[in-house]
Amino acid sequence: MKRSHMFIIDCETTGLLRNSLLLSFGGVIVNSKLEILDKFEVNIQRTEVELIENCSPKVLEMHKKSGLYDKVINSTVSIEEAKEILFNLVKKHKQEDQVNPKTNQITTFKPILTNNTVRMDYMWLEETFKEDFLNAFDYRTIDVSSLNELVKRWKPELNTQVKKI
Repeated sequence: MKRSHMFIIDCETTGLLRNSLLLSFGGVIVNSKLEILDKFEVNIQRTEVELIENCSPKVLEMHKKSGLYDKVINSTVSIEEAKEILFNLVKKHKQEDQVNPKTNQITTFKPILTNNTVRMDYMWLEETFKEDFLNAFDYRTIDVSSLNELVKRWKPELNTQVKKI
């Protein structure tokens, strides 16, 4: 049975609130067999003033130490261009709708965001790209951290195997 592709994505922002500025996103696109279809990284141009005004001192220090601060300051990718890059990836990996011959019901395959605590990434992408994002991606997500918590509770003997992956 055909399944939607997964966008394993990670976002970097100026903080943890919904109105935090999106600075960067990247990841890999995989099919249901976890075969890598594509990779992407987008650093969005922000000014030094925007970073200083929107980051706490701790977050600013973290972004400087990781190198993200310089990547964002030196980026030439506008927020509109970042949006175009993301949605071009969605179009590039769009799967054909499937019709059930018995019921004539159409199944549409939208990509599913996947990662640890992916709802935060979903929230920032939704806040930044609004309806375009909601129309392009499935409303469901796969949160790997939730899967890890379920393994700990229901199959603790597997926990050591999961950590090795």
